[in-house]
Amino acid sequence: MHWITLVVAAFFICMPGVVAQEAKTEAMTAVEFYWCGLNCCGEPDDVAVAGQVRSEWAHGKVLAVEQFGDRFDVKISVGDDDGIVVGLRTDVYIGPELAMPNAGRFPANYVATGQVVDVQVDDATCNIGPSLGNKENGVPMVGHDVLVRTKRIPATFIVAKHVVVHEGRIIRWEEVRDRLTELNEQGLIEPIVRFTAAMREERDQRSEDFGKWCEETTGGGFSSGSLSGSIGEYYDSITTDEDLRPAAARRIGTVMANGTPVADAEIVPYTFAESWTHEVYIEHGRLRSPEDEKNLTHSAPNGRFAVFPDAERFQILVLHEKGMALVNSDQWSSQEEIELLPWAQISGKFDGPIEFDETAQFETTFKVPGWARICLEVWDTPLFADRSFQNRRVPPGKIVVTRAVKSPRGGATGITHDSFNLAPGETRSIAIGKHTNDGRKRAEEYLKSENR
Repeated sequence: MHWITLVVAAFFICMPGVVAQEAKTEAMTAVEFYWCGLNCCGEPDDVAVAGQVRSEWAHGKVLAVEQFGDRFDVKISVGDDDGIVVGLRTDVYIGPELAMPNAGRFPANYVATGQVVDVQVDDATCNIGPSLGNKENGVPMVGHDVLVRTKRIPATFIVAKHVVVHEGRIIRWEEVRDRLTELNEQGLIEPIVRFTAAMREERDQRSEDFGKWCEETTGGGFSSGSLSGSIGEYYDSITTDEDLRPAAARRIGTVMANGTPVADAEIVPYTFAESWTHEVYIEHGRLRSPEDEKNLTHSAPNGRFAVFPDAERFQILVLHEKGMALVNSDQWSSQEEIELLPWAQISGKFDGPIEFDETAQFETTFKVPGWARICLEVWDTPLFADRSFQNRRVPPGKIVVTRAVKSPRGGATGITHDSFNLAPGETRSIAIGKHTNDGRKRAEEYLKSENR
């Protein structure tokens, strides 16, 4: 049984750069998916790519409702179906006697809807909010039915100077629509298209084409964006499938948590120079933009994985809802296990006057002498209706807490609030009060520059 806390409001919030998808016209049966990083090439069964079963709809009930002005914190439960994977941006509908959708795009009789912003796997707790909105005079009530639409499978297409890359192979742009159709028949997907800098002039037209194809095939929207410089340069250098095949020697390992193999962990090898600092943005214990990591792969159901580091000395980052790990080749050799460290947890509240639209962000930097600096940044921890927050997946270590002041245009600036050390599994509660004079000045100058 999953327990979920939901925040509901009477307005619509649009996340920058993301076009919200609508529900499909018909409910689907559970489908098993398999996927891998770009370096998965003919691997043996014992290090096969990870798989999960995900079905589209799940039932639940409202357990408690607490009101804060025109917003509500709603605690709900979701059924025990093992095929249900509730993830970030999962849609939640609340209302009396909700029926499973068939002919319509949305469940009938819903009065409110929200979205998942954090999921706690181990104790079956989920946090949901802020809301997308609700019908006129509609309020969630204890006992109301809940329908949850499960997390979508990312379907990513990289558009580079010479090729289009999808699932580790080159396809033609004209094949993208057919591929969207195939994926849509297998299950609920989140179409994603990313462009390199070399494709800047063609981006608008291709985004328009991609959006039309998504509407025709999935009936919904898509996410569009640009790749960072180094990863964009890598894709721009690709001309044939041979360029996508790893030339380095394969290294095999196993991801474990408390002695149990972990499936579907994200694993990324790095071979940066000691002087390099690499920033990794994470969300819900996962890579926020997995397409930015060209060597990403996943662990199999037995925890096994294979990576192809292109240097003798390398670091490996492992991310999963259950924890994270960062090891280097001096600590880890082929066939060895990597044990996940539990996430730290930070909760708190903005208890000063409301001056700006802001939220809390967290940053943990790992620096081992002789190795590159790896900085893990946790962005956009959501606020609940009472301006409290909770993030159960913060990388342990020396943590810098930043208050992120947001602009109406979708950007944000960070103002450092505090820093402290947290051990793996440690929890801390903090209070964020009013801005200092310097912090307020920086926020005002940033917002002024954004409005020019």
